[in-house]
Amino acid sequence: MIRESLPDCSGTYVLVLESCTFAELAIGRLGTLHLEPGCYLYVGSAFGPGGIAARVGRHAQTEKTARWHIDYLRERTRLVEVWYQCGDVHHEAQWAEVLAGMRGLRAPLAGFGASDGAPGASHLFFARRCPTRQGFRQALRRAGLPDTDLRAVRIET
Repeated sequence: MIRESLPDCSGTYVLVLESCTFAELAIGRLGTLHLEPGCYLYVGSAFGPGGIAARVGRHAQTEKTARWHIDYLRERTRLVEVWYQCGDVHHEAQWAEVLAGMRGLRAPLAGFGASDGAPGASHLFFARRCPTRQGFRQALRRAGLPDTDLRAVRIET
C-alpha cells in the first residue's frame, strides 16, 4: 500500500499520473478537462494530520467521493510515482511555477488544484512523456529552491 511507503511528515508533493485514453472529464464547477494519453503532474501539499502519507494515500484511492479537483482526474489515470519533500514551508505554488516553466509541460486547465491561488494559476500539468525527478530537481535548483531532500516513491501496479 502506498501509505506505508510514504512518511507522515508535513510537506509538498507531486503526483505523477499516466493516462492511456482520450476523455472529457467534468471537474466539478471548474469546467471540462480534455484528457489525453500522456503524463499528468499534480502539485499538492499536506500539512494536516498524517501528512504526506495520509494525503497521498487518499489520492491513491480511485473509488471515493470527489472532494478535490484531483479526485476527478484520479478516476481515469494511473498513479506511477510520487515526488515529495518534507518540511514546514509551503512550496506548492513555487513548485507549480517551476513545472510551468519546464519545457514540454503545459497547464491543461486553469485553476485546477489552485482555487486559492492567483487567477489562471494551475497545479496540474501535462506532457506527452513524463519528465524525470532529476529534471525536476534541476529546475528547482535553477529557481533557487531546495532540491536536496526531494524524494521519490515509485508505485508498482
